[in-house]
Amino acid sequence: MSFYKQFEEIKKEIKELYLKTDIPFILSTSFGKDSTLQLLLVWETLLTIPKEQRTKKVFVISSDTLVEMDAMSAYISTSLELVAQQAKNDELPIEVIKVVPDMKERFWWNVLGKGNPPVVPKSKRFRWCTGKLKQAPIDRAIKNIQKTLTFGLNYEHDVYLFLGTRDAESIQRKNSMDKFSDSGEKFGKHSRYDRVCAYYPIRFIDGSALWAYLFDYETLPWGMPLSKLEEFYPEGVYECSLKTDGQQGSCGGGRNGCWVCTFVKEDKMLQEEIQKGNSAAHHLYEYKKLLMSIRNDARYRESTKRVQAKQSRKRLDHVRRSSNQYSLFESTCSNDGIQAKKTNEYESFNRAEEIEYSTGSLTFECRKLLLEYLLYIEQVTQLKLIDQDEFQSILDVWREEGYHVQLIQPRKFDYDGAVVFDSQFCLNEKETLNSNPQFWITREFDLGKDELLEYLSKRQKETGKSFYYNLTFYDFGPEEEFVYNTAAFLVCQAGIQTEQAAGKVIDKWLYPEYKGEAWDWDAFAMKYIEAAKTLISQPDHDVKLLARYNKILDTLGYGPILPVTEHFLVGKV
Repeated sequence: MSFYKQFEEIKKEIKELYLKTDIPFILSTSFGKDSTLQLLLVWETLLTIPKEQRTKKVFVISSDTLVEMDAMSAYISTSLELVAQQAKNDELPIEVIKVVPDMKERFWWNVLGKGNPPVVPKSKRFRWCTGKLKQAPIDRAIKNIQKTLTFGLNYEHDVYLFLGTRDAESIQRKNSMDKFSDSGEKFGKHSRYDRVCAYYPIRFIDGSALWAYLFDYETLPWGMPLSKLEEFYPEGVYECSLKTDGQQGSCGGGRNGCWVCTFVKEDKMLQEEIQKGNSAAHHLYEYKKLLMSIRNDARYRESTKRVQAKQSRKRLDHVRRSSNQYSLFESTCSNDGIQAKKTNEYESFNRAEEIEYSTGSLTFECRKLLLEYLLYIEQVTQLKLIDQDEFQSILDVWREEGYHVQLIQPRKFDYDGAVVFDSQFCLNEKETLNSNPQFWITREFDLGKDELLEYLSKRQKETGKSFYYNLTFYDFGPEEEFVYNTAAFLVCQAGIQTEQAAGKVIDKWLYPEYKGEAWDWDAFAMKYIEAAKTLISQPDHDVKLLARYNKILDTLGYGPILPVTEHFLVGKV
């Protein structure tokens, strides 16, 4: 097949599809190299159809994520304007639609408002940004188009959705197409809509042919110079595409519109702008690196996932509403009543059994620092990075969570490097770049797990600061019927060089009235010493209860309390 033959076959297929039914075309268009070629082929095809037969709409939909590079955003907007104007001049039935994400789909609302972590580079899971920033707005536009259709259910599909994806682009893209269409086919099911037929007109075009066909044009038919498109693909990138595309995987991914995108580690587009002397791009690049690093920093991640925290609150509310306590008419004054109450409290104590390392959302402290730093970059670069509505919505989210901020000012964030742990709480030395020592400070609590989570959340809201913690419990066993929960808090910050200093930081955060004193274990032990002395003063005292008291005292490092007659030695009970 000659070079141009493959493109003529595609245009022939598009023409037959256009004339065969009333089903409209929707072109999902980012104005990158692939979707530009797709639009170009459709444009050329429409020009070959007599005007009186151009009765079917062709919708060109493009999304603005609101976190595009200024140059990319301007390029897309200008392209849409040119397409609309030239289509009118050429009497082509093309309608352009620009979509943007709703407030709760926007990047800053999700990251700085809700604390959703940016995606992990090359992650196959939890790539939430694509769905929210691009897919959801385009899906709404498709639904709106479907609502306007009048030909009913005469056809299997309502629309043909043109997607400019290619097998040679990447293995992941090929696998995605194969999932919804037979291998070797250009038509397939839409992943979310039954009545939308996905069509991949350039599926089998390789990178060298793509660029060669585009290079036939100095100016694209709608009036955009091809050189403007080339600017978004650094020379080394598209040369790689020309030479190796389809042989060693795709290396033609230089265009990366969202400057905050953490899916790729090396942002060639930003790096190209920096090399050109764009000082603003340098600030954006530093912010992006911060996003990639801080998302893995244990100090800036919640200790509990949002769904787990919600479940904890529901359990606590249920317990408080229900009547799980002893009947008001049941006497607890007798020894049997007191013992039964103690046994019930021991057995029903909500133990904190989760010890695996896991992280939740970005902490409020992290979100606030990132927002202040974003405003700082706006100030020094004069770029508009977040609009007022989204800024206000972020503050509203914080207030709903219980964080009340009176003033947000631009402020540079001097990040000291991430502290990263693996699932076993072992320090990931490769990813940990923080030079400060790490301390795990353990504190004991007589609160049940859900009550403890509630208290720690309350301290976060009152102080605006968080410490990553790990919960577990210590149980003396059923004989002693004594159990408590513990929390180990991570302290790693400038100026804290000793465990004692780290302990003071935690105690000051935990207890509003803390004056700097260490935990008074002597006073804690004295309660059991006094209880044991009171017990042995009784002629017929409970020997087993005395043994329990003495076992607790032994754990705390104190000797046993024995009867005056010394007839009962603790070790022989």
